[in-house]
Amino acid sequence: EQYRAMYLSIFYTLILQVNPFHVGILLLITKIWDAVNDPIIGAIVDSRKATKGGKFIPWIRAFSFPMAVLCILGFVNVGNINYVLYEALYPCVSVPFGTLSSVMTDDVSQRTALSRYRSLGGTIFMTVMVMIGPLFLYVDNKPVAGRFLMLACICAMLGLLCLQITCVWCKEWKCPSVRRAKS
Repeated sequence: EQYRAMYLSIFYTLILQVNPFHVGILLLITKIWDAVNDPIIGAIVDSRKATKGGKFIPWIRAFSFPMAVLCILGFVNVGNINYVLYEALYPCVSVPFGTLSSVMTDDVSQRTALSRYRSLGGTIFMTVMVMIGPLFLYVDNKPVAGRFLMLACICAMLGLLCLQITCVWCKEWKCPSVRRAKS
C-alpha cells in the first residue's frame, strides 16, 4: 500500500502522462468512497462467525493474493479501473489486519505492543521506500517506467509474503469458536 500511495500518482502523471487534475479527482473520489467502504467491510467481517482458521485471518489470507496482483497492475497501463478496484478491495485486508491484535490477546500491554510493532514495520518500510525508491526509479533525473513496475512486483511479493506469514504465525485466541476448537 505504501509504495502505491507514494509513487502511483507520479507514475500516472510522469509516465502515463495523465492530467494531474484527473489523477487528483480519481484520488479524491476513491478516498471519499474509502470513508464509506471501510465501515461496510468492517461490519461484514465482524458479522461473520469465526471458523477454525479464525475470524480475521481467512480474510487476510484470501484477499492478500488479489491485492498483490492489483498492486502490480497499478503500474501497467490498464486504466483507472484498476486503481478503483484496488481501493475498493484494500479494506478486505487492512481492516481484518488492523483488528487482529484485538483477538490475539486479552492483555492490554500486549495489544499495545502488537500495534506498536505493526506501526513500526510500516514506518520502516515507508522510510526505505522514500530513501531508496527515487534512487531506483529515476535515471538521470527521469522516471523509468519499467522500474516502477519492477519495484511494484518486489513490494507486492514482499507484502504477500508478510501477510501469508502473519496468517501462519498469528492465532486468534479470543474468538469463541476458535477457543472451543482448541479445547
